[in-house]
Amino acid sequence: MRQPGNDFDEIYKKYAKKVYYYILKMCGNKEMAEDILQHTFLKAIEHADSFENNCSITTWLCQIARNTYLDEMKKREHNNISLNEEIEAYSDDILKVLIDQNEKVQLYKHIHKLKEPQKEIILHRLIGMSFKEIGEVFNQSETWARVNFYRAKEKLQKMIVGD
Repeated sequence: MRQPGNDFDEIYKKYAKKVYYYILKMCGNKEMAEDILQHTFLKAIEHADSFENNCSITTWLCQIARNTYLDEMKKREHNNISLNEEIEAYSDDILKVLIDQNEKVQLYKHIHKLKEPQKEIILHRLIGMSFKEIGEVFNQSETWARVNFYRAKEKLQKMIVGD
């Protein structure tokens, strides 16, 4: 990365919020999102020299965040941490979200029913990523991202109408 050292403070200030919301939408848990965000930026600092400037910093950070999240899920699965244990650990936050944002929660429940990569494409769009950036995250074209977003949106509409 061309911006070592103190520039990481600026990068964190500029991109952390966007990356945090991307992670939060992926995992649905504030504490987990904060942990993954910290790991993401640590990895970015450790591997700054691997940034090839062929995508935006946001795309690069979201790729790191996505991989960090998937690694965490694999680790939890390997350690047999159940969903019920997760829910119990964060029940207060879940209740607050359900009470404060019931409609959003319902939408995200439907989003999480989508299969990959459509689920992630919807989440990327919700945090404001362009189709070009989404294509870069998946090493695909902008058109690929648009088509998959359209298909995911159609599936979501059918799920919501079916409720």
